[in-house]
Amino acid sequence: MSEAQKKSNVSHPRSVERLEDGNVQVTLNIAEMAAAVRAAAAIRRARPRSCKTTATTDERLIAGRRIDAETAKVWFEYGQTLDPYGEHDLPEEFRQVGRNFFAMDPVDRIPVYFGDLDDELRRSLNTKRDEVDREGWRRIAAIR
Repeated sequence: MSEAQKKSNVSHPRSVERLEDGNVQVTLNIAEMAAAVRAAAAIRRARPRSCKTTATTDERLIAGRRIDAETAKVWFEYGQTLDPYGEHDLPEEFRQVGRNFFAMDPVDRIPVYFGDLDDELRRSLNTKRDEVDREGWRRIAAIR
């Protein structure tokens, strides 16, 4: 990368553009990208402290049935999208990091991936999920 390219990457202002398909494209300079990576790492550690770190598939299945949408805690973690619980050693071609959303009953304290919840519960938790998602993007985009 030339010095001119480095300077333009550091100094160009953040831009936000709405695309024709309705998606939003955000362009960041190098300093903003570094701050966004730091914010994402902080969010990665957002799992509730009271959360159990290990549970069997059967325990998660039972816990998922006990979750009450009114009292559930909802959060996301960055991790392998094809292995949200981090239980498998995925081949390189299947590794892809993204936001995995979880819900937890505050009494059971067992995290259950949104994809493992029944459709009705998942729909009833969508408002909480959307709030958590927006807050995550606010934290990443709030780069000064």
